[in-house]
Amino acid sequence: MVKVTSGQFEYQTITTSPGEAQTFLQDNVKLTPGVINTLFADHTPDAISFKGCEFDEASSEALCQELARCMTVSSLSLEGTTGALNLTNVFNALVENLSVQRFYLPAQGDRLTKEDIGTLVESLIPYNRTIVEWNLADNDTLGDEGLMQITSALEKTASAQRISFRNTGGSTAGIERLMQVLKPLPCIIQLDVSGNGASSSAILEELDQTLHHNLKLLHPTAEAVHQKLN
Repeated sequence: MVKVTSGQFEYQTITTSPGEAQTFLQDNVKLTPGVINTLFADHTPDAISFKGCEFDEASSEALCQELARCMTVSSLSLEGTTGALNLTNVFNALVENLSVQRFYLPAQGDRLTKEDIGTLVESLIPYNRTIVEWNLADNDTLGDEGLMQITSALEKTASAQRISFRNTGGSTAGIERLMQVLKPLPCIIQLDVSGNGASSSAILEELDQTLHHNLKLLHPTAEAVHQKLN
């Protein structure tokens, strides 16, 4: 682990596997364009987390510019961010990015607006099939309507492998509908719908079997099994 002090902020770079490093900002940094530019200029991060950081309009724009041209980041986390992060612009920047494979969206109550969802389902999901892990956990204002919009977009691309809809405000009927939509897709090996309306044990068991089958098809030599639904 390497801790770096740069001006008024610190960040840690942790080597998680040979050739892969993950970068975390420290102490819930209040971001500026200089902080963003330094992170991307000092090194070429494989994974970067802005968890708990505060954006202003200028730092939000700087992040979008870096994401549009950076082709090394495979994982991006915006969980718990505050301030003026413009998610619609982030989604548009990621349309051109072919390196990010894991995307963790912020959970900020009503932060994910209808405009954000519209850009997500009309631009980012259809035109970027590099992202295979979508984490929308704890966006509890999505509800059945938002979840079905996102599910329908993911169904059309047939590229997502891991999806988290945990605590996203779905009803029992809504969650069962989205599971029926996603179940036929052979690419999906993990689906988290916990914290929403309870689904019948029969539906969960059927989906468990499907996900396990998909996992064995995609990774025939793997010993691991997907996490069982509950």
